[in-house]
Amino acid sequence: MVHSTWLRMAAAVFPLLASGFLVSASLRNTQAQNVCDATILKGSYAISFTGTATNVGGASNTPTVWRAEIGILTFDGAGNYTGTDTYNYGGAIFRYKLSGTYSVNSDCTGSISANTSNTTPVVPWANGDIVILSGGHEVNFVQTDVVTDANPSAQVFSGVMKLRSPVATTLRRAL
Repeated sequence: MVHSTWLRMAAAVFPLLASGFLVSASLRNTQAQNVCDATILKGSYAISFTGTATNVGGASNTPTVWRAEIGILTFDGAGNYTGTDTYNYGGAIFRYKLSGTYSVNSDCTGSISANTSNTTPVVPWANGDIVILSGGHEVNFVQTDVVTDANPSAQVFSGVMKLRSPVATTLRRAL
């Protein structure tokens, strides 16, 4: 009698356990198949970047200057963005509007470029690499502009972009 009760319980519980494992495996496969593209960045992101610059304007005796930037970038989900920014360059404050383009690889890495031709003062970075986290709710950034004769400053700039309203954007994406 006890043996048959255990068999009935096992017969009832086993399908539940098996279905749980199947659902879990299915979710893992679905997550593995989700790839990134430009549509993952859509909506308004708060940005916060910090860094330094040396040899400003090519002068080798220029001290290191601390840099910080905050602002809002709005991504359209199609490879373009616009935004406003406040930039502190060694205590000098600049405010400007900017626009640019971005691309996203299937592994959730990508690049971003600022259109610096229409900004005064010039945007503190023109190119960067990005890594997209948490389904597009957060983006890490590092500047990738290289030191050249035309741009002799050694610059280090990195930071994070965070989706300002994840719930609204998630709902908008679902519709």
